[in-house]
Amino acid sequence: DGCGWRAPYTWAFELLDAGDKDPACPTCGGIVKSATVSFGQLLFPGVIEAARSLAVQADLMIAIGSSLVVYPAAGIPLDTLASGGKLVIVNDEETPLDDFATLVVRGKAGDVLGTAVEQLLG
Repeated sequence: DGCGWRAPYTWAFELLDAGDKDPACPTCGGIVKSATVSFGQLLFPGVIEAARSLAVQADLMIAIGSSLVVYPAAGIPLDTLASGGKLVIVNDEETPLDDFATLVVRGKAGDVLGTAVEQLLG
């Protein structure tokens, strides 16, 4: 779970640039990792509520590389759709929300995003 110490990501980059190959937490000496959640881990409190709040305000939701089957996160694009926004899905496999999307870009994100952005920007 870690000790809870937090810093901007630039902290680690500065240490790496200075030659430290594996920066340790200055508080507990433990492993430093980004504030991500791996599959099966509990989400941080308030994250879903904050995401849903942003989703209902969005004109466009872009879901990239998600199967859109793991809830509660998979339901967030539905909040954008329910409030009148549009949904774009970029994924190499079908998702349950494909039929609701304005645009579905089929392929691996790293392979198709550059072309998709170029087409959107014209």
